[in-house]
Amino acid sequence: MSEEKIFKIKNKINILLIGDTGVGKSSLIQCLTNHKLRISDQWLGVTLSVTGYIYENLIFWDTVGLNEGSNGSISPKLAYLMIKRLLSSLPDGINLILFIHKGRISKSFEYNYELFYDIIGDKKIPICLIALGFENHDEPTNCLEIIEPAINKYNFNFKKILTGTCATSENKQVEKIYQMMRNQTKKEVFKLIEENMLIEPIKIQIKSRGLFKKIWNFVGSIFGFKLWINQKFEELLTYFGFTDAEINNEMKDFELIMI
Repeated sequence: MSEEKIFKIKNKINILLIGDTGVGKSSLIQCLTNHKLRISDQWLGVTLSVTGYIYENLIFWDTVGLNEGSNGSISPKLAYLMIKRLLSSLPDGINLILFIHKGRISKSFEYNYELFYDIIGDKKIPICLIALGFENHDEPTNCLEIIEPAINKYNFNFKKILTGTCATSENKQVEKIYQMMRNQTKKEVFKLIEENMLIEPIKIQIKSRGLFKKIWNFVGSIFGFKLWINQKFEELLTYFGFTDAEINNEMKDFELIMI
């Protein structure tokens, strides 16, 4: 069984889960781990945050990324602090990115794909799509013909696309059916992880000003903020609204790694 093979790997395996709020990232983690979760970090319910859940030798990193409804609701300073928190919360190495999806392809779907796969992962970390919400189909893990036409309209680079469900029900008879569907989804997801994850994780320079610059320019282009092009880091912090004392503290937090 794929699950047992993965558990035999000695090193920790970091799996980053991305996707809109409410698509089922937490439900999938519970499905995979049978609710045996231990929280290693907490940034619950906050934009651009990461929460780690440890299960055997796996760490599932549940992210809250860019929300399409956030435009115009945050200041440049808050955006800066959110990006900084995101980078400080990320693991220093990632073996696989799982993009969890349900429903339509939204702008935030595109934003989060670009942010985590293109920019943070530098297109080097394999990414797979898991589409949930197929509990009304006889075979939830065999519904690719439904999701693929919508996905193929975009230039995404998913190594694998999987459909399934994590649905539950208070009705005992319905829940019995859902339980079988969740078990099949769990089996297929662990198989996907085994076949597509990197044995050696890709390291992320989480305190690199160069990476921060890329993320800021991407977020800034979405929210209409001033972009970081040639100005000094101190000048950008002044634009964010930091005091001189705050700027000095921020300068100490980042290495002098520039692009």
